[in-house]
Amino acid sequence: MKYFVLILTLFLPFTFTSAQTSLNLGGNSELSIEFDTNYFTPFAEITASVNDYTQTSQTNKIYWKVDGKSVPEFNNQRSVKLNLKDLGEATNIQVFVENANKQTVTAKKTINPIYLDIIVEPQTRTPSFYKGRALPSYGSTVNLTAMINGNINNTDYVYNWYLNDVHLDKGSVVGKYKTSAVLGMDDYNTVTLSISKTTGELLAKRVIEIAPVESELHFYEVNALYGANNIPILNSLNLIGNSAIVRAEPYYLDIKTYNKPQYIEWKVDGVRNPNRNNNPYEVTLARQGGSGKTEVGFHVRNLDNTLQGVEDSFIINY
Repeated sequence: MKYFVLILTLFLPFTFTSAQTSLNLGGNSELSIEFDTNYFTPFAEITASVNDYTQTSQTNKIYWKVDGKSVPEFNNQRSVKLNLKDLGEATNIQVFVENANKQTVTAKKTINPIYLDIIVEPQTRTPSFYKGRALPSYGSTVNLTAMINGNINNTDYVYNWYLNDVHLDKGSVVGKYKTSAVLGMDDYNTVTLSISKTTGELLAKRVIEIAPVESELHFYEVNALYGANNIPILNSLNLIGNSAIVRAEPYYLDIKTYNKPQYIEWKVDGVRNPNRNNNPYEVTLARQGGSGKTEVGFHVRNLDNTLQGVEDSFIINY
């Protein structure tokens, strides 16, 4: 069984430390640095802005330092653009504001980009000879795994998973970095994940969409010596000998439905066939005498989840 691993990447809000030193300017002298985004990616361009509106004195000069070095082109700019560094490399940003009395206040923030990956694993089946990937289908189960900084086993955080606004796992769960969900009939199923510290501080929130596909059914002739032919029967099969074994191969059908189908049947010219093969997905078709053609159909379905099922037919000529 193959899995389609879809990796979707989100960068969490920066982890920052801030230090402020202020002089008494005769009023509230708090100073802060604000950013144009709450999420930071390595090498991303961000905009940093100084917020000094709480000060009562007129601003005379503004200058900036990045990683301890002055940046002359940032002088007297309230907003500046700069590029972050790679994952694991901190960027230190400091702003200095001087008032008309030559008194200076400063604010500093340190940005450490952190990334979140969400792995989507469809729990659907494809034949063993199929070299493609398994895809999620309507009504199928997908496994979801959150990865922070490339690590899966992040059990110290609180995880909130939603599918189409329905809370999975019945609420917030500490350490629930893995979960599963059954996709609905919508063309796009929305998965929402938020991660926070146990203190309640939100680290990240991500919304992704999963587009399910229709399950497919293909038929293959089976040779007693060589096994199944990898080339599917398109519309019809010419019966050369006295009998033929045909296998029905569902694609993108939920694994649980495939392994334990609640409804499965073969029909020959609309009549249910009492299939005596050990494999319920195979049928033996015998020549009826003379010449003619017969329609052969197959149907498998989960009766509790009718989205999970597939049926099709082909013609056998003899």
